[in-house]
Amino acid sequence: MFGTIALDSMRTAAAEALPLDAWQEHWQGWLGRLISGTLGNPEEEHIQMTSISYSAVRSSWERVNEHGGIQWGLRPWRTSPYVYFLAHAGRLGGVPLFTFEGRGGYSMFRSAKLEARMTLQLPASFRIAGGASVDLMRMASNESGANHFALTLERVLRSRTFGPDSVFYIGFRSGMNGNLANPRQDNQILAGLFRHW
Repeated sequence: MFGTIALDSMRTAAAEALPLDAWQEHWQGWLGRLISGTLGNPEEEHIQMTSISYSAVRSSWERVNEHGGIQWGLRPWRTSPYVYFLAHAGRLGGVPLFTFEGRGGYSMFRSAKLEARMTLQLPASFRIAGGASVDLMRMASNESGANHFALTLERVLRSRTFGPDSVFYIGFRSGMNGNLANPRQDNQILAGLFRHW
């Protein structure tokens, strides 16, 4: 855990130290965006597209990228490298109306894996999000972790003071459970309240 925190901090510091903003204003803009997307956004690596709970990592990721239009980057240093993509469209009540997050990864001796999450902002601070994870070579198999999807309904509870917001959520996830002697379809329902302290 401490190694991950240290590595994320070093990456954030490196991204802040480079003159990426100046590069983006000139002809090196594509290079600045590539380096920023590859070194920066360490929270992106820790969020789970098909999670049915709400976490501090997801809250931080959404807060930092709330006003960004389109972002992308490479994660080449992992054992399973991938490309990620984040896009916002429209606004409703000061927050993005649609948010799309996607990942496409590969491994040398395994098939490609695609993950995506789509969030739709609804009136009254509600939002609905759906995520899916698909391993292309194991789509029809009953192997654990091959394919699963999740659906959450979230309600942001805004405080009247300057304190942070809370999020009430209820989620449903379906996928294969390989932890049992005979792998079977496993469905989960979860409800909770997330609050910054």
